[in-house]
Amino acid sequence: MTPLYKSRFKIISNLFVLLLSSGYLKSQKLNLIPYPKDVVVLKGKCVLYNSPLSTTNGQFSERLEYFNSALFSNENKKASQQQMIDLKIISSPGIVGSYELETFQNAVRIKASDSAGLFNGLVTLLQLYKSADTLNGKLVLPRILIHDQPRFAWRGFMLDESRHFFGKKEVEKILNWMAFYKLNRFHWHLTDSQGWRLDIKKYPLLSAVGGRGNFTDSLAGVSFYTQEDIREIVLYAKERCITIIPEIDMPGHATAANHAYPMFSGGSIPDYPDFTFNPAIDGTYSFLMDVFREIKSLFPSGIIHIGGDEVALGIRAWEKNPDVINLMKTHQLTDLHQVELYFLKRIADSVIKSGSEVMCWDEAVSANLPVSKTYIDWWRQDKPEKLNEAISKGYRVILCPRLPLYDVLQRTGNYPVPPGASD
Repeated sequence: MTPLYKSRFKIISNLFVLLLSSGYLKSQKLNLIPYPKDVVVLKGKCVLYNSPLSTTNGQFSERLEYFNSALFSNENKKASQQQMIDLKIISSPGIVGSYELETFQNAVRIKASDSAGLFNGLVTLLQLYKSADTLNGKLVLPRILIHDQPRFAWRGFMLDESRHFFGKKEVEKILNWMAFYKLNRFHWHLTDSQGWRLDIKKYPLLSAVGGRGNFTDSLAGVSFYTQEDIREIVLYAKERCITIIPEIDMPGHATAANHAYPMFSGGSIPDYPDFTFNPAIDGTYSFLMDVFREIKSLFPSGIIHIGGDEVALGIRAWEKNPDVINLMKTHQLTDLHQVELYFLKRIADSVIKSGSEVMCWDEAVSANLPVSKTYIDWWRQDKPEKLNEAISKGYRVILCPRLPLYDVLQRTGNYPVPPGASD
């Protein structure tokens, strides 16, 4: 080996050692999803008790509950040896949900500017626990310093329980899995043509009659959530930093509701019986606002999804509806699409006046709803012009294109299960 080659080899070897000791190579191997924004792997190891986390600051106990429940049984939670963790809320202008996590020789510290950040840091620590080595009954983690923040404020998951009812235990599993991957918005599709899955006290037939059947069996027994169920699930989600947005679909996809209260039906056509609410009678709006008042008391998100999609499937039923014909004359509406937009605008205005914001599918972009109070879900991947229109008008837009985001799950009937998530 020539002196020059030896010199180059030494330089390359030293560079490799430097990179290894700085953690550059190791930082790429951490088993974390989503991967944090900045990860520095430090020299040494962090050795911790394989036991539930505890903190001297009682205000953070609720945040630790999810972490401990995901790893330890109720019996193990009572272990005499608790692993202490340093949790701190600090004054910082950072993005909501951002945090700093550092592991030391025998300790962990998480700092954040808000409670959501502390939770995200704990979820990162949870994932590290699940991939940690063990030594003499203790956990061995890397010495690391993480600075992380969400790329997107809205990280959502939608569940349709009108077509297929899953029940409270399955929903809680999904919320656990969402938390494991730092998803923070649960879009809960509770009503559609196949079933009404929510107890409304003022209109008990919505669940008693509208809750019958599902996508594959119209004669299936009644399935719905009581209001107590809803409160428990909302609290369960809150403990995992997840906000629930309920969807009550209208004016289309209203068959289940109209079977319960046919006086609000917009009429029938072949293949789409009682598909829409009647947009031309005041009783429809009074009925729906009564429903929204109860929903608002159950869901503290401050957002109600009013649907607005695929009305065109059953809109021809309005052609011979005398109420609709009179409405068009009175308000000088030239076609049925304008009637649809009239309905959406009137409902949205009422919901907003009651103190909630609204969310709609991208068909509602043309209704010109109040920009500052409206979210638009862009779901029709074949209509990018609707996405562009929503953005150009200044709406807050949630990207949820049907392909590929939920059509695959609909075809397979499966959803991803995170490794080691709590059952």
